Amino acid sequence: MRGVHQDDGETPSSQWGATDVTPGGVWPETPARVPPPAGPTGWGPMPARPPEWGQPPWGPPAGGPPSAPRKLGRWALLIVAVTFAFMVVTVVVIAPKLNGTSPGTPADAALPTAPSNRSPSTTAEDPGAGRASGAPPSTAAPTTTAPRVTTTIREPSPAEYLREDLTAAQLQVPPKPANQGEANALFKSTSGKPAGFNPCKTINYTVNVGAGPRNGLALVQEAVRRVEAATGLRFNYAGPNNSIPQVARRAGGIADLGTAFNPIFIGWATSNETNIWALEGGDALGVTSPEVLTFDSGDQLFVSGAVVLSPTSGVSPTFGPGATAGNVLLHELGHLVGLDHVSDQSGLMVPLLSPQSPDGYGPGDRRGLWTLGASRGCASAWLKLR
Repeated sequence: MRGVHQDDGETPSSQWGATDVTPGGVWPETPARVPPPAGPTGWGPMPARPPEWGQPPWGPPAGGPPSAPRKLGRWALLIVAVTFAFMVVTVVVIAPKLNGTSPGTPADAALPTAPSNRSPSTTAEDPGAGRASGAPPSTAAPTTTAPRVTTTIREPSPAEYLREDLTAAQLQVPPKPANQGEANALFKSTSGKPAGFNPCKTINYTVNVGAGPRNGLALVQEAVRRVEAATGLRFNYAGPNNSIPQVARRAGGIADLGTAFNPIFIGWATSNETNIWALEGGDALGVTSPEVLTFDSGDQLFVSGAVVLSPTSGVSPTFGPGATAGNVLLHELGHLVGLDHVSDQSGLMVPLLSPQSPDGYGPGDRRGLWTLGASRGCASAWLKLR
């Protein structure tokens, strides 16, 4: 639309069309008319200028000036302006609200709806699909579901609980002995499984020679080496220990695992140094007290212990048959890893050593040691904590 220029309040001629008003605001001279012949009434000559147009006594003369367009009054202009404004408001404001949209918004771009759960598709979809023809778009407010926040507390695995430092692949299982002799387990779980150490956990031990033989450390280390060979368990010498144990603890559970794996004590002590001898007879050569954890499942696990030897027994500080310091050590270490007494005199686990005792473990002893050792695999695979 072109703009309309207006000067000094005068209406330009281009707005309503050209007028027939001449400069000065008067009509142009009318052409000369031929007077009609005088009639009986004697009209006389016609006036030189007709009266005001619109009030002719006889109608417009032939050949008179062209009719000038009527100008609109102020009230007419006001009515036109109001009507035009109402039409604009109706088109721009009211109609979009009736269609569920806002001004400047396409009709199909209604309020947002809840996001779809459908998988993404590469096929274009009709935004108006899914509603009846002519129906307005849905104006339902979007629904959102708060994501569920779950906190998972990771429970340590059995291997972590048991502090295993070896894997099953690292175990060295000794050859299986012949099925001969007698062997008994010192402790058994409620399911009948014999209790012992975890083959996948290194067993640390300390030594106190004290009042024992001068070669006491060498005797202990040789005895430990023989137990390792028979069981496949792995021992580690952790150094000397001058802390003499008293009556050892024998009870515990899973809550004690954090502090249960203390180094084993092996050494000699007099009755003035420990109260253990007060609980045993005067002829005892050695006493062993394993520390055993019993879990809710009924399974049991050896985690530590103590082997206390009498320095006044008078046995030979060597290895060999009969009542020697070596056989005493092997007997007590047999208890430490889970063997109980037997009645078979061909074995070393009889209650009393004699000159007829073998040099080291007998057939039944070896079979029992093999069963309690690496042949079981890691305790995390067979031990039920709960």
